[in-house]
Amino acid sequence: MRLDAETYASLLNVLADSPDTDAALVRLARLLDVLPADLAASFSADPNLVHHVCLIFAHSAWLGETLIQNPDLLRRMSDKKLLGRSMSREEFREEFRRLRAHSLGTDMVLLLARFRKREYVRILLRDVLGIAALAEVTQEISTLSDIVLELALAETNSELVRKYGPPRWVDDQG
Repeated sequence: MRLDAETYASLLNVLADSPDTDAALVRLARLLDVLPADLAASFSADPNLVHHVCLIFAHSAWLGETLIQNPDLLRRMSDKKLLGRSMSREEFREEFRRLRAHSLGTDMVLLLARFRKREYVRILLRDVLGIAALAEVTQEISTLSDIVLELALAETNSELVRKYGPPRWVDDQG
């Protein structure tokens, strides 16, 4: 895929401020090679998207690879409501419920990993764009970690109950 002139000019401005221009360019080229047509049109329609993508690519190889492997995450990166605020515990739970409803049959471990990476992309963008203070970013990462652990433990407990039945343990008081 080729970038239009306006998007290319925007890209040059973004890369001028990038902490790792080479990494951003290499990953951007890889993303553009795998980008579906509907998402490719998003680059021309939303110049901020190129900026956001390059920020992710320049700041985190791991999350950059996440974007390349899951280009559908680009849709979320344009949502100003998602970037504009921290998410609460309940909002994380609700987001996971939505993701799970759209991913029926997907292994829970893979789904939790996808959810965590998806939210890390959003949190990193909030951080590098200066939308969130360090304390807010740290709190959101902590909350996300708590929710992922909570969901993993609940799923593991459910599997054990299905396999072995409910726990039967008698303490000192009967």
